[in-house]
Amino acid sequence: MKKKSIIIICGIALILRALYAFGFPLHELAGDALGYDIIAWNITQGFGFSLQSGTPTPIRAPMYPFFLSIIYFIFGHSLLMATLAQALLGSLICFFVYDIGNRLFSEKVGLLAAWLYCFYPVSIAYSGLLLSETLFTFLFVLAISFFIRSENGNKKYWLILSCCALGVTTLTRPTTILFPAGIFMALLISGVSRPIRKILLVALAFGFVILPWTIRNYKQFNVFLPVATGGSTCLYATGCMAEGSTYDKGMKEAHAKWKKFKTSNEFSQGLDPNIKFDRQLKKEGVEMIKNNLVNYAAVVLKRIPKYWISSHSSIFGVNKPFGEYYARKEYFPIFFRIALLLFHGILMLMAFMGMIYSLKSFRNWSILPLIFLYFNMHILFDMCPRYFIPIFPYIFIFCSVFIIKASEKINFMGGIEKSRDVKSGFSA
Repeated sequence: MKKKSIIIICGIALILRALYAFGFPLHELAGDALGYDIIAWNITQGFGFSLQSGTPTPIRAPMYPFFLSIIYFIFGHSLLMATLAQALLGSLICFFVYDIGNRLFSEKVGLLAAWLYCFYPVSIAYSGLLLSETLFTFLFVLAISFFIRSENGNKKYWLILSCCALGVTTLTRPTTILFPAGIFMALLISGVSRPIRKILLVALAFGFVILPWTIRNYKQFNVFLPVATGGSTCLYATGCMAEGSTYDKGMKEAHAKWKKFKTSNEFSQGLDPNIKFDRQLKKEGVEMIKNNLVNYAAVVLKRIPKYWISSHSSIFGVNKPFGEYYARKEYFPIFFRIALLLFHGILMLMAFMGMIYSLKSFRNWSILPLIFLYFNMHILFDMCPRYFIPIFPYIFIFCSVFIIKASEKINFMGGIEKSRDVKSGFSA
């Protein structure tokens, strides 16, 4: 029965995401999507991992461009086929959401969480974009599923697979490069035997996957670069906010600095210009933060509620301020964004209550709050809502715990009332 149910869920998830891909096809690319597309097409044509044909680039992690290049090699330069491939990955995420919920809590929790993720509109929309979120979320949920199958490291085979999958996840987006520390913490919290051996095993398996690309970077650019450059622009903008400026102004300043750098003598001397500029901008951002620690702390604290309860409406093109929509008498976007905010707020509240209900078995699921804590560190450097997307599978799992526990309590209380009514009727 459960096999049939999860197959149905994955099938519906695939249909929904495929329909979205057909209904909202990609035409023009910009920003990160354009960069991924250019690198992938250059790989397919034999020009290597490059933005400019034949010139290696350090500014992107490799897995997503390689993923796209496989699609392009088989089907040609088809953005539709790329999004359909992501639709398939999105449907498979539902399976692993079920697997995690089932193993940690119950089959009911797993199935309900899979249903919730299946219909979650934001995940559907992201699968239709040429961005790394869907692949990254799939690989990360795969790594977590394998870790849970390892029974807190007691089954070494699954632990090794988990860390290898985590390595591939990091080669998709470097943000998880420190997440082996989360694995270490989960192992220690679980009270696993011989933790040092298992921690070394985690480090070796993870490093084994990352190492080939790190070696490539060293050979190409003569510098230690585990995965890719990145994050300097956002860090600089955050530093500007600590100085009292705005995020947008900081981003504009960073882009202006890049234009100026490209015309300077430094551009063609020494290190790869992307690496050199990335380091310089990070250094400036860190200095601004150091000199304004109190303001920086205030900036980070203000980001917390916005990070955890965001509408994610920009994915649907609703990204203008409320005032602008109101001035134009466009009320539906206002209603839509408020509805999404309320929806996500309710989700977070239910997830929190689900965690409270499950505290007795905390050791079994300690890896999940460590995921929340780890991904929350994004607010130290940036406020991009899409960095939150990989957390939603686990949010839905705890929402499902709450919904099922609450319904059981309601049924139990209803049963008591019914029993009282029967007794009173009998005695009468």
